[in-house]
Amino acid sequence: MFYTYKNCQVVLDGREYVASNLSFSLSSTSLPLYHANRKYSHYYIPSDPVEGTMQFTYFLTGEDHFSDIVYRETEPVNGNFGQISFPSGYLTSYRISAGPNRSAQASVSIKFFDYEGQLGSGTFTPNTSKPSQDAKVLNFLDATINGTGIADGNSFVTEASFSYQVNVEPTYTFSTGTGLTNLKPDGVTFGPKKLSTSVTVDNLTGGLSMYGDIVVLGLGLRHSDSLEHIAYFESRGYAQTKALQADNQSYAKNVIEVVQDAPSMLALITGGGPTGAAVGETVDVSGINFLSYPEVWIGDYELAEAVYVSDYLLQFTVPNPPPAQGAVNLRNGAYSSVSYNVFESVAAQISITRIEG
Repeated sequence: MFYTYKNCQVVLDGREYVASNLSFSLSSTSLPLYHANRKYSHYYIPSDPVEGTMQFTYFLTGEDHFSDIVYRETEPVNGNFGQISFPSGYLTSYRISAGPNRSAQASVSIKFFDYEGQLGSGTFTPNTSKPSQDAKVLNFLDATINGTGIADGNSFVTEASFSYQVNVEPTYTFSTGTGLTNLKPDGVTFGPKKLSTSVTVDNLTGGLSMYGDIVVLGLGLRHSDSLEHIAYFESRGYAQTKALQADNQSYAKNVIEVVQDAPSMLALITGGGPTGAAVGETVDVSGINFLSYPEVWIGDYELAEAVYVSDYLLQFTVPNPPPAQGAVNLRNGAYSSVSYNVFESVAAQISITRIEG
């Protein structure tokens, strides 16, 4: 029996997607086994565990789950495609694009690793129910774009795309898994992350600094019947290339490429911030976007070590000798979040209670 995309239900992290296109592939690597006295091999042995890759494109209908986990590398993705299971995977690329008279789309690539033979297990079960008609697709015509450093305040942005890429590789040990055919990684390693943004504007300014121009770009998408942003994407980086283009099929335009190696969302301290602690004590700082790994300062003193527990909590230990009192300051490059409270280190007090002659 033949099935269409309407029968192919995709569930990731408990969220259902109806993709406009999708591919899910499994791969194994085998090497021929040769004997010294034989010219040909009739047997093969595996050289690597099974890995899987899923690539799919879907229309944006609201706040996008994948944009939230771009920099949360400790959170694996799991789900199924028509009940065919993939239990543990990690985002390797993510791209959203929007342009005039086009619906906003997102493209995702996820790399999966075998988990005790579960990768690709299960039997395809078609979805026979009618796809929901309630979801409204976000359109670029309903977008608002705020940015600095693009060209000038009068520039009209006609197209924008955000792309994220990272290399993810599994790590295995001798005791990995429960047998030679049931392997699971002990962990994964992440290479450098790269976020790039392409913006097309009608302003034909071609100047560019040797160090690159600092660019802050925010793209908010909304439904046509609402003023509230449903999805928001932000880029903070450096414009490294500008390309002036013209042809006989369209208007003259300026394509600006922006690159960055750190998250766009800035760390922000919530509440008043910590007020004080003794030398050697652990201090909790609450806030958001801590997985952007900001520098941690107390006044003019930079703490050499901090523990980024989660996106909402970081910890540091009061050093010895303690720094002078000052506000806790989280710095993402040129951007800072300063606590309302002043932090004061409490030194150990030594008192003499008795003197004997």
